[in-house]
Amino acid sequence: MEVEPRFWQNPDGLQHLYVRGTNGVQVPLSAFTRYEPSTGALAVNHQGQFPSVTISFNLASGVALSDAVTAIESAEQEIGLPASIHGGFM
Repeated sequence: MEVEPRFWQNPDGLQHLYVRGTNGVQVPLSAFTRYEPSTGALAVNHQGQFPSVTISFNLASGVALSDAVTAIESAEQEIGLPASIHGGFM
């Protein structure tokens, strides 16, 4: 949907949005919602349907990747990572 710039350049434009009520009457969106300025993420990464985060690391000179994987998995156990959090290597 596209509207004139004066309606999307600030949140006050939402005062001019209406929806059809059960009896066909136009009801202002502000009658049953509220909005306020706040901050939020511009993007949320996902792996499948779940939110995800990517953590990168470098290996110290002479350290094998398998040793790093073992250390990370040990740290997961040590800190008591909840069962709802799943780690993996890509």
